[in-house]
Amino acid sequence: MPSVGRKGHHHHEMKIPGSAWSNVTRVAVAVAVVVAAAVTPASALAHPFDDLPAGHWMEVANNTIRDLDPCPGGRCSYSADQGVVAVTRAWNGGAFASGFGELGGLVVFGGGHNAYFGNELYVFDVASMQWSRHSEPVDNPVCDQALGELQDGSPCSAHTYDYVEYHPVTNSFVELGSASNHEVGGGGAPWVHLFSFDDDQWRRGGSNLDGFESHTGASSAYDPNRDVFWVIPAYFQNRLQYDPVRDAWATYSP
Repeated sequence: MPSVGRKGHHHHEMKIPGSAWSNVTRVAVAVAVVVAAAVTPASALAHPFDDLPAGHWMEVANNTIRDLDPCPGGRCSYSADQGVVAVTRAWNGGAFASGFGELGGLVVFGGGHNAYFGNELYVFDVASMQWSRHSEPVDNPVCDQALGELQDGSPCSAHTYDYVEYHPVTNSFVELGSASNHEVGGGGAPWVHLFSFDDDQWRRGGSNLDGFESHTGASSAYDPNRDVFWVIPAYFQNRLQYDPVRDAWATYSP
């Protein structure tokens, strides 16, 4: 079970105005609670939300993402215009990692387009009902726009919309390409990046170089029957399929 704020101890687009920031993590927590309840057998639970009636919300206020801000003063090399609030504010989504901890976790990541350059992961652990900062932002980040990647091989901050997913077979958070990397608005990079919760390391996956235009506004879903991801970009682009075992993309006409 991860400790708050320490590394390694262990869905469409979202844009949230500044005035609503105080409610951001409560909304995300409620999503995590609903998903966890749906995928976990009732007999295996011994948890405060065991008695939560279907269709109801429960507020969890143990902590927030803002409590874990790696740069509370907002003057770090990765702070950009908005700081850590942009992880959820700047057109970003998340994924439910069913293999995280005892009951799974909601993973959020993002920034981009001058909103935030930090590329750390935050996870709401359903078992402990707390957020943790699961990785650290890269100091003095420099984004290679062709790869959507920083100097240490981790992905640049980006608008993630609904193209981030979880791969249960490898226990990995998956960014299926990118949009609005770092300081750029629009466009993006065609490379997959995966974060393994087994070794807490990022790795680069395959590129959809031939079929890629932009993942601005993209949606995605994991297909457990085929063990692949489906991606539907916006603006009448082709439908895409990514196979994480073969590390290969396939393109289908609209």
